[in-house]
Amino acid sequence: MKGCVYLVFVYIILSAILLYYAIKYGIRDGLIDHDANKEKLIYLNKSSNLFEEIGDLYSAVAKEDKSKAKSIYDKSLDVLLSKVEPNEKYNTMIELKKQIINLKDG
Repeated sequence: MKGCVYLVFVYIILSAILLYYAIKYGIRDGLIDHDANKEKLIYLNKSSNLFEEIGDLYSAVAKEDKSKAKSIYDKSLDVLLSKVEPNEKYNTMIELKKQIINLKDG
């Protein structure tokens, strides 16, 4: 009877140790993944904000330039939804914003 209680105690201790290391390395790997994707998430957020700005500029463009502005707006949506790297998306969105600003200003 004493041996059985001892084995149960050893199993509990061993399980606790294994659980500790599983949680420790799981959290560490999660933090590493979070840091690796942080830059991508920042660029995606910036690109999304630029898309909103392009949409606002599109609505402010004069009627005679609406078709060109619509084309730029559609390109920006295509870029935002594409599989391109986030920093490339951001750079392209900046160029499209410059184009629509030039169109708006005349």
